[in-house]
Amino acid sequence: MKCFNHPNAEAVGVCKGCGKGLCLACAKDSEYGLSCAGKCETELKLMRDVLYSSDKAYGQLSPIYSRYTAVLGMIGGICLIPNIFLLVTGKNMDYASLLFGIVMLVAAVWYYKISSKFKVKNTKK
Repeated sequence: MKCFNHPNAEAVGVCKGCGKGLCLACAKDSEYGLSCAGKCETELKLMRDVLYSSDKAYGQLSPIYSRYTAVLGMIGGICLIPNIFLLVTGKNMDYASLLFGIVMLVAAVWYYKISSKFKVKNTKK
C-alpha cells in the first residue's frame, strides 16, 4: 500500500480517522491510534473524549436503577404485607392491592437485574 499524500512512499499504517494509507512522514502515532497529522488527529482525540464521557454516563446508571429497585421493592412490600395479614386472619383480601404488590416486586427484581448490567467500566482517559 502506498501513502495517500506521497505516492512514491510505502504506507506504514492506515489512519484510524479517514482510512487513508500513511507513510512515516504523514503518520501521527498518538495514544488514540495512528492518524493523519492535523485534522484527523484532532478528530480522533475528540472521538475518544466523547466515548470516554459516554462510558462515564453509562456507569452512572447503576445507582439509579438500584434506587428504583429499592423504591419498587418497598412499594410492593407495603402492598403485600396487609394482604398477607388478611390471609392469615381469614378475612377478605384486597386483590387489586395484592396484584399491584406482586407487580411491583416483579418490577423490582427486573430493575435489579438491569442495574447489574450498568456497572462502572474501568476506562482511562
